[in-house]
Amino acid sequence: MFVAQIEFKRIQTFLFSSSRLHDMVAANALLAKTIRYDLVVAAIAIEKAILPDKTLLCDNNSDALAELGILSRDGGHFYALFSSCSNAKRFIAEARTILINNLAGLTVHTRIFNEAKGADSVPFETMTLPSLSPLTLFKKCEQSNIGVAEQKSKRTQDLEKKIKISQQTALKNNYYKQLTTYKKAPDGNQGIEASKVDTQANEDRIVADFASAISSDFVEQGYTLPTSFDELVGDDYLAVISADGNNMGQRFIAHRNKKEETHNGTFSDKQRIAEVFFGSAREQLKSAVKQGIIATFKHLPLKSPMPFQVLMLGGDDLLLVCQAKYAFELVKQINSYLSATPIADNKPLTMSFGVCIASHNLPFYRLHYAAEKLNASAKVKARGTQENGVQPSCIDWQIVTQAWLDNPINARKQQQIKLTKINDSTETLLLSQKPYLLGKDKEFNDIMSLAERFLPASHQDAALPLGDPTAAEEAQYHIMSRAHVYQLMHTLPLGWRQTELLINKMIARDKQHAELKVTDNNDSASPAPNSLYALFQALAEVDSNKVSYAFYPLQGASNYYTTKLGDVLELVSLQYLSREKEVS
Repeated sequence: MFVAQIEFKRIQTFLFSSSRLHDMVAANALLAKTIRYDLVVAAIAIEKAILPDKTLLCDNNSDALAELGILSRDGGHFYALFSSCSNAKRFIAEARTILINNLAGLTVHTRIFNEAKGADSVPFETMTLPSLSPLTLFKKCEQSNIGVAEQKSKRTQDLEKKIKISQQTALKNNYYKQLTTYKKAPDGNQGIEASKVDTQANEDRIVADFASAISSDFVEQGYTLPTSFDELVGDDYLAVISADGNNMGQRFIAHRNKKEETHNGTFSDKQRIAEVFFGSAREQLKSAVKQGIIATFKHLPLKSPMPFQVLMLGGDDLLLVCQAKYAFELVKQINSYLSATPIADNKPLTMSFGVCIASHNLPFYRLHYAAEKLNASAKVKARGTQENGVQPSCIDWQIVTQAWLDNPINARKQQQIKLTKINDSTETLLLSQKPYLLGKDKEFNDIMSLAERFLPASHQDAALPLGDPTAAEEAQYHIMSRAHVYQLMHTLPLGWRQTELLINKMIARDKQHAELKVTDNNDSASPAPNSLYALFQALAEVDSNKVSYAFYPLQGASNYYTTKLGDVLELVSLQYLSREKEVS
């Protein structure tokens, strides 16, 4: 038996070559259809001389596909098994034609090897799928700004007029149109949780990627699909969420070594074990993302634009965008569902999340870059914390309100490590404790709970996200005003003494205000559960060795002080982002 292997490189470059949301969604869907459907059909047609069932190809039954010779088609890898070398060569030739037509600009490595002899001695052949680069004589594609404009586009919902586009852009547009021709739900009092699946609807559509499938579920219930970042975010900021599984390589090796057949098994046997392990992680992540999205957005009114879009979900990698106010609740929900169900090695999938929140007018590649850097930062903390042999989930984030952003970790070192002179000594202040462990009874839950207590009671009762505009509209009912939030954030870099002084003044004013509200009845002027005094006491209880309400000394370090208050206030400030945008 012979194995035809294709490795796909520079996938993210292909997906995000254009900064338009429409193009990213189309590129992801086209990539998934090409690898998970078109190549599979070509391989089975050559080896088995049959046309496989479309339902099987759109599902994720790895055992059934393995019986047809398809060993892997996810995570940037494609392995197909053939009875002869000539069949394998025919497939590689046909695969190249398919890839050139659909995925111009992508780099692929291909090789054919005898399953019995192994692949170690067989080199890859590398091919960059040709994409015409614009010459000075020719006009660039006016939609993606990549490639030569070769034809006029049809007028679409997000284009005011016809423009000249490249063949690759035309292919994406056509596929996007097919993909988004959903059968919509009838008008009525139907919520996000009340869905009906019409198995006969949209039979001609091939939905090979999860992002399109989840969008289909929402649109079929009556929600509208955003075609641009401006439509997706509305008056809010954009959150880019990048996530990656923790320690998956080592977990797979440990899982594989427990399987006896790996010692003497064939390449196919070993590949099946790999597909079972990574397939279970992939399906668990898909399920958790879907359930997390449903739980987070279940209060959305019908016919409103979807405030989220999954851009990539492959293997244990995830990239999605949403309105900023929903970002942290969505991450919590996804992680909660992940922790509830184990994967193939009987342990839950844990992930590191990077969240970059900024204006959607900033270049997307910068937002994506920042989210991935934050993801990597969260991974560093996860590696240093083992729980039952598994690295816990972790989250890091950055909220950007300026017109540009650089490496978020470098910016944090510059902005959140401060030196203050006290008499003849120097004190070092660490104004953030990011990243945070994520999960039940973990650090992030503590600061999320504290941030939520800064919101008005009506906002908490409605279970609305931290940054919901309702909170900004009810500012007069806040425990701490917007001005006081920013005043406290700007005082933190001055040191723990100045911060303590300001907090005591705020508490004194809050107590005085409470005393003025005491009536002649049996009311009491004692601090309410959500008074400033109670809030700062709760903050102090998070760490027992406080020197003040906000700061505490680092163990084993002289004159080093750190605080979680800045991170809490940053989460609270989410509710003001949309308001600032409306005023500007």
